[in-house]
Amino acid sequence: MFRYTHALVCRVPVAFRTRAEIDLEEARRQHEALCRLLRELGVDVVELPPDELHPECVFVEDTAVICNGVALITRPGAPHRQGEVDTVRAVLKKELGLPIVEISDEAAKLDGGDVLFTGREFFVGLSEWTNEAGARALAASFPEFSVTPIKVSPGVRLEGGQQGHALQVSAARSLHSTPPHPPPASLPLIILSPLEPPQLTPNLRQVSEPRHLKALVSMAAPDVLCVSKGAASQEVLRRIEREASFSYQTLTVPEDSAANVLSVNGTLIHRSAAEAPETCKVEHRFILNFPIRKLSRMLNLFF
Repeated sequence: MFRYTHALVCRVPVAFRTRAEIDLEEARRQHEALCRLLRELGVDVVELPPDELHPECVFVEDTAVICNGVALITRPGAPHRQGEVDTVRAVLKKELGLPIVEISDEAAKLDGGDVLFTGREFFVGLSEWTNEAGARALAASFPEFSVTPIKVSPGVRLEGGQQGHALQVSAARSLHSTPPHPPPASLPLIILSPLEPPQLTPNLRQVSEPRHLKALVSMAAPDVLCVSKGAASQEVLRRIEREASFSYQTLTVPEDSAANVLSVNGTLIHRSAAEAPETCKVEHRFILNFPIRKLSRMLNLFF
């Protein structure tokens, strides 16, 4: 199983835009809690300063895709976010010494949140932020891996009332300490953004809402996909199973928001029991009797 050595994160700016009101200081404290957890897992955390000119800079994973020691600088689908890549490019090149690949096609749109790497192949979500030209750019940058586009349908959120989000990070040692088949190459760097938040709004009116691929499917362990029981997540899973070059096990969780997890160096980072109680029961059975560690602070980080 490959081990991550570095993680790139970005601190929360004062100008952070979100769909809900947040406690900025609490969000920052909880972002620090995530960084502490990553360091406990043996990851060297590289923290970017908050960029007040780009309020969504905290979602740093959208700006680059790193694989086999090469960093592809993306072209974020939201025009107001495209300036975020400048800082990320400089850090990856000057501080981490990674070769940089740029996307030359001006028509391409590519968000890192739409890129799922299984260790064997890429799946790219075609969403509001990523198009086929972006998927082709990814394929050209990493020709050693197959790249499969997956259509991502928009979701529905409830709007009109008070919104609140809470995310607690729990760490659980994964059942699969080694993959059934060794991955072809190590991945030395991860770029982390906050996990996709749940929607807790009262049922007032439904609004169509775009989403990234990794809001619907993520890697729970080597060769293990995490999806929810929701229709959109299951549709993405069917498409992956139909198009994949390799076979994967599946961890299916009850709550839609719980499909977005992090698997870091043998540890599964997932939502708290308070936020996704049924999911935690499933994941605890999945990891059997391995110890569960939870952070003391709630992690209020939002998309």
